[in-house]
Amino acid sequence: MQPPVKKRKAINDFFIPIAKSPKTSKAPIRIENSCNNTEPVLGPQKTPVPGLTIHHDFISPTEEASLLAFLNDPSKCIWRTDLSRLTMHFGGTYCLMPSKTSSPSPTKPQILQAPPMPNELHWILQRMVDNGISAPNQKPQYCIVNEYTGSLGISAHTENFQFSEPVEDWEGGGCGDAGEEFVGYERAE
Repeated sequence: MQPPVKKRKAINDFFIPIAKSPKTSKAPIRIENSCNNTEPVLGPQKTPVPGLTIHHDFISPTEEASLLAFLNDPSKCIWRTDLSRLTMHFGGTYCLMPSKTSSPSPTKPQILQAPPMPNELHWILQRMVDNGISAPNQKPQYCIVNEYTGSLGISAHTENFQFSEPVEDWEGGGCGDAGEEFVGYERAE
């Protein structure tokens, strides 16, 4: 009999992997809301993933439209195009690790100083406090916006050591089964 494996489970252990598709061009893209979610789910929903909670319909369709209009306004927000997906960073300093290459020469992480958290996001930070997701003295200080299209996704990773718990994720601007969702990740005991 083999001893049990003590490897901690990663988030991707709970999901079926999606086949990767070839990279697409980096043409300018607008995030759009393609959902018609009409079935509200009240309260947080626990999941089989330890520490993962989902808050369906955390923001209204009108609020989502306003948020997407802000993110798509080039006079207020600029998409980074140097990663495999479009992204925006707000608040604080980020350390982006270099891509793994076959080159024997070491590459250094890129330190990014992001613009401050914009006023257009403060209402959602306050809602996190009002709903008990964040403590009043621990509102999120950082925000990363990622645009995923097709089968594009993000690999398993550990968040920056500066990020405290919980790590929150808003899934919006697309559809699938989710609609407008807010996801909170906390350390599992």
